[in-house]
Amino acid sequence: MTLRNGALALTFAAILFVSGGVESAHAASIDDMLKTIQSLMTQIQELQRQLNTVRGEVKTVLKDGLSEGMTDSDITKIQELLATDVSIYPEGKKTGYFGPLTREALKRFQARHELEVTGTVDSETRDLLEEYLHEGFGDTIPPGLLRAPGIMKKVEMRFEMGCGDKGQGHGMGPLCKKLKMEHGDDGDDDDDDSATSSTFEDVTVEIDGGSTTVSFSFDGDDYEVEVHSTNRNTVLAAVADELDVTVSELDAKLVKEIKKELENAINDVADTSESDAQGAIDDAKDTIDEAQNDIDDASGDTSDADDLLDEANTKLDKAENAFDDEDWADAEDFAHDAESLANDASDAL
Repeated sequence: MTLRNGALALTFAAILFVSGGVESAHAASIDDMLKTIQSLMTQIQELQRQLNTVRGEVKTVLKDGLSEGMTDSDITKIQELLATDVSIYPEGKKTGYFGPLTREALKRFQARHELEVTGTVDSETRDLLEEYLHEGFGDTIPPGLLRAPGIMKKVEMRFEMGCGDKGQGHGMGPLCKKLKMEHGDDGDDDDDDSATSSTFEDVTVEIDGGSTTVSFSFDGDDYEVEVHSTNRNTVLAAVADELDVTVSELDAKLVKEIKKELENAINDVADTSESDAQGAIDDAKDTIDEAQNDIDDASGDTSDADDLLDEANTKLDKAENAFDDEDWADAEDFAHDAESLANDASDAL
């Protein structure tokens, strides 16, 4: 309000100045008047910029005390946000009622960010949800927000800025501790011997069929850790077990490097999977087109072939829907089924 009043006051002053200046043009040149007006307008623009900044800082946030069994407009906001990723909230219901479906969606959201998985809107979960909501435009949440490339890293980096702060900060919950560890800032003194005297090199991470292999040299010894998971916590737990320490005792820089390499490996696998799925869909489409041409050119009864081709098109639709949902494995499987059915249709002629 103070900024708005300041802006209005300056505007009024500018008007008065122009009016007075016109009546007493002999007291100042036109150029001087214009310069003064320009200066006033610059100050007004700066006040307006500050006002917009303040407005951004006081965006509507989620109220405290949201819990299962409640119905509230803020719960609707949470549901709308969670529904932007079908892997988080496949049901996508936006009723405003906090029921079992919302609880399970919150658990998936918490697991993704390595928060404590409770299914409740605890303080750290609420703060993180608010960071995502600030990505919207007013009350509008962009479609697919939680699946947007790089959004998780962007929001977590912004969230980390409030970690450990007093007053309006997030404190040091599980997410803050994870982020501090990832960036080599765990709050320990420089002379902490948890691993500063240790050395590691040649960290590589490979993913094959859902299994992760972490290879590295540590304190002069070579290690190769294989675990049937790509989850970061599970992988780090396996590395810690191999080194005969707890996860919290792992060298912070080693943890950071493993997480970076694991993320790169996951992205590489995702890119490959997407490419494989798209290739399978394209092959299925070509085979279906060929089968349709065979049917069109055939004489006699083609009912069996038509039925098989209908099934092939149904499988193709499922493949494309799965692809849109970024479920590359299902998309590829459905596409292969579609191609096989299309081949059967040609054989049935």
